[in-house]
Amino acid sequence: MAFDAQSSPDGFGACFGDYDLDGDLDLLVINNNGPVHLYRNNVHRNKHWLRIDVDTSANPALAPGGSGTRVTIKASGKKSVQVMDGGASYLGCSQMTTLFGLGSVRTVDTVTLEWADGFRTVLHDVDDNQTLKITAVLPLIQDENMHRGQNFDTTVRGLNSGEVAWFLASIAGTTPLGDHFPGFGDLAVNLRQPVLQLGSAITDANGEATLTAFMPPWVPLTQLATQVVISRGENGVGSIKTNVVLGQIQN
Repeated sequence: MAFDAQSSPDGFGACFGDYDLDGDLDLLVINNNGPVHLYRNNVHRNKHWLRIDVDTSANPALAPGGSGTRVTIKASGKKSVQVMDGGASYLGCSQMTTLFGLGSVRTVDTVTLEWADGFRTVLHDVDDNQTLKITAVLPLIQDENMHRGQNFDTTVRGLNSGEVAWFLASIAGTTPLGDHFPGFGDLAVNLRQPVLQLGSAITDANGEATLTAFMPPWVPLTQLATQVVISRGENGVGSIKTNVVLGQIQN
């Protein structure tokens, strides 16, 4: 459809998206007292592309659709960055799916998603011309059952290599807004006092840090609430925290 500015009614909203799934962005215009116009983009035929869609339903700390996620791709020595926000338009928003044009590139070296909670997901050697569905997982995982007098593992994922992860725990339960700790800015943990420091671990090249801790034999048979904090920025003003994991202490 050709666009005639003089004959067209007043536009009230404009939304972008790849409605025909051919790897380029199309335009939908909603008009005041007029028909809806859909403008199909046929310019970039026979080119390569990568579409990225996210699922944040497993992580309640993230907005639906991944709003606020920063997506970076690197291919053939070049970098491209987009932020998922749906755009701004009257009574509407654009497609949340992120679309990258790749030109003649057939393989993307890295795809990095920096989630709004401060953690990230990195994929390597991604083929072109596909919709990549990426699920945001909870950063912190832990052994489901912990036994007194034995070791247990707690792992945090989605960090930068070399970062220090501090592992905290409490048998007193959780709270929406707990205490602040020196070095972490205004970040408040979600653990009730008394909060114990289980230890720290250095993040490896895969973005994971695992702490192996010992469960003392005198600990009550109750739930252990665990959370990890990571100091970032000057005076810790950009620090982040994980979800809280609850594990049952057993004999």
